[in-house]
This record gives sequence, C-alpha cells and structure tokens, in this order.
Amino acid sequence: ADFVMVCVGNDNDVREVLVGAHGAIAAMRPGAVLIDHTTTSAGLAEEMAAAAVAAGVSFLDAPVSGGQAGAVKGALTVMIGGDETAFTKSTAVLAAYSKRVARVGPNGAGQRAKMVNQVCIAGILQGLSEGIL
Repeated sequence: ADFVMVCVGNDNDVREVLVGAHGAIAAMRPGAVLIDHTTTSAGLAEEMAAAAVAAGVSFLDAPVSGGQAGAVKGALTVMIGGDETAFTKSTAVLAAYSKRVARVGPNGAGQRAKMVNQVCIAGILQGLSEGIL
C-alpha cells in the first residue's frame, strides 16, 4: 500500500502496532506514507517518525478533531506534523474523510496542536459550567 492509516488507543498501542513483533512499519515498502491519527504524546510521534524514516517510510502524526460524527460525515479536522513532501503526497487521501487538513510543522507538531485544541475545549467547558452555576 502507498498509504497506511492507524488510529488506536494510546502510546503503548501505537508502539505495538507500528514497531511491535508484527509491526506495520516493517511490512511497509520504502516510499510509503504512514499516517497515525491516534492522539498520543508528541514524544511518541517523534519516536515513531524516526523508526519509520529508518525503514524508508514517511510518517505523519495526524490527530483528528470532530469525533465519531465527524468521521462518519467525512468532516474531520486533521492537525499534521511531518515532512512537507509526505504531507503533499497525502492530501488527496486525507480529503476523502476530512473537511480541513493542516500541516502545522515537523513530526510531533500535530500532537502539540491537538494538545492546544484540547486545552481550549476544556477552558470553554469550564467557563460554560461556571456560567450555568
């Protein structure tokens, strides 16, 4: 495959799926692009990017916002960290299930952008909750 997308539970799950005993990276052909939609730590994204590059595979950390409803409607927002060439190569594939796709920097930057997104949402919810009381 030219593209492999994953979205699993947490850092340990990603590590197992990508570089574990039967990991995806070892099975991918050089030049392919691995897109990880899991919300993880930026450090893990950087670690997985290094493993992918060592195997000749491009890696994009690409957490999503929009939830299950956004996924079903093809309306996700994707915050991407990674190589600009891999990002450009992937845009048509990402457009199939995303409303907005933005490269925000090198590997790890997608995860950092998602963290900022989550902090903003938490602040809004806290403000709304306090306003109701």
